Amino acid sequence: MKKVPSDVEAEKDLLGAMMFNKEVIADVADILSPNDFYHEINGIVFKAIVDLDNKSITPDLITMSNTIPKYSKDIPITYIAQLINGAATSANALHYAGLIKEKSILRQLIIRQTNIINRIYDDDFDTAQELLSDAEKNILEINDKQQINITHVRNILIDYLTDLENLKSGINGLRTPFKSLDFITCGFQNKDLILIAARPGAGKTSLATEIIGYSVVNGLSVAFFSIEMPKEQILNRILAQQTYVPLKKFRMGGMSTEEWDRINGFSAKLSNCNLIIEDKLVTTLDIKSKCRRIKKQYGLDLIVIDYMQKIRGHKKAENRNHELGAISGELKDIAKELNVPLISLAQLSRAVDSRADKKPQMSDLRDSGNLEQDADMICFLYNDEHYNPNTEKKGITELIISKHRNGEVGTIELGWNRVYTKLYDLNSSSGAEQLFATEA
Repeated sequence: MKKVPSDVEAEKDLLGAMMFNKEVIADVADILSPNDFYHEINGIVFKAIVDLDNKSITPDLITMSNTIPKYSKDIPITYIAQLINGAATSANALHYAGLIKEKSILRQLIIRQTNIINRIYDDDFDTAQELLSDAEKNILEINDKQQINITHVRNILIDYLTDLENLKSGINGLRTPFKSLDFITCGFQNKDLILIAARPGAGKTSLATEIIGYSVVNGLSVAFFSIEMPKEQILNRILAQQTYVPLKKFRMGGMSTEEWDRINGFSAKLSNCNLIIEDKLVTTLDIKSKCRRIKKQYGLDLIVIDYMQKIRGHKKAENRNHELGAISGELKDIAKELNVPLISLAQLSRAVDSRADKKPQMSDLRDSGNLEQDADMICFLYNDEHYNPNTEKKGITELIISKHRNGEVGTIELGWNRVYTKLYDLNSSSGAEQLFATEA
């Protein structure tokens, strides 16, 4: 029979050292918890020692004799005496604590991964990818439990003062290229699920690539799951928007020397940015697993998905509506776990086009699972020119913020340049967005 990882002698020696010299108790308590002890009795004794120390009471034979019965009637006082008498020094206390912690981690790995193995044998899973994700999560959770952080005020002040400085302009989240949007949102916030929904052709992907291009050139790391378009088409859009070269030239060629200079200049900058584009059909488990790896390797500041209805569920659902509800909840969980804003585009149904008022509204999401409940912010895009060629709002796309869990709602008008598939802030003072307003 295989031996379970443990070191009971180290547990006894450590407990004796903690009662021999109370000065080591706080340091040991930062490393271990009662559950880290293999012998249950030793875990109980450890908790009694720490609790006494927290009350500024020295743990000795008398105080422990009065305390232990409150935790267990099965621990004889002779056992406490044996631990105290066996301690001659506290010099090795932290070494013992390290040994005990290591054995505890190994036991946790065995327990958690045995559960995965049993699920395999019992056929208690939907996909192998689900098991892989759960196994990865198990290991990460064990690792997270080992992180014990004591934060000095000077370290808090660094982030605090940085945030306070940003508040001068009202922006304490992830900025976008649209100042009018940032004014309402104060920037996209970490852990938020942001839904941008519209009918096809309204500019969802263009809005996403504008935000992505702006973010990466400003030093942020972005993961973009483009299930709608291949990588090459996404690069075409980003380059057209950022270099003011007509999008059709990226398909047909015919760039001028000046345009090539702009393309090469921006491409050199983009190659040094942390932009990861995935264009294969994915599940939420794929997204979570890949984003964990991206964050570990490059850092991660923003996740963008184009678009939600293209994501496959990893669990069987009664219908597509229930499946979308599960997907939106899992996307929210990903944003919370990785502590980043997650922007997901969403397609609205044809029902929008069948009514007199074509402008999207919250009720258009009623048949899309729990999107309305799970999202922290819901935005719609509307281009009146798409429906009314003679509209007074030619070249204008409305960004309608219909839900904002932590702030204001409202409508922002963005300029739309079809030549570069570029959205821009009409209130921009630089005018750079309109520098190349017409195709040469």
